[in-house]
Amino acid sequence: MALGSVARWPVTLATAVLVTSIFTVPANTAPAKPPLHVGFTTSVVKDVRGQVQDLPERKLVKADKVFYNENIITAGKSVVVVQFRDGSTLELGPSGALVIDELVFNPFERTSTKVVSLLQGSFRYVSAYVAKDSQVTINTPVG
Repeated sequence: MALGSVARWPVTLATAVLVTSIFTVPANTAPAKPPLHVGFTTSVVKDVRGQVQDLPERKLVKADKVFYNENIITAGKSVVVVQFRDGSTLELGPSGALVIDELVFNPFERTSTKVVSLLQGSFRYVSAYVAKDSQVTINTPVG
């Protein structure tokens, strides 16, 4: 090829469609927002699972992040302790299931709101950060 000449490759309709489909995003799909991190596991004993919305279920281990609207499930003889951003902890006992419905924590305004739904099993909750406006709601099927 001589200096200054341009190489030419034949472009077919199939090539143009392939290149166009690689770089275009359909208009009706919005980018998925990452789940909101609300805490992490400080202790995991045996089999504990977590699932955020439509994402695949995952096995939780110590120091895993926990997310808003996550379902946390413990198998028989399994226990998990979740520490939230405000320092409070929630321990879920064996054969338990819970959902983190809401967590709002603003240390600058000294506010904290937390809503957790216990679907089954036993739990232990220990508060931490003292806020002038603090609300903790733990919904249970009975009791």
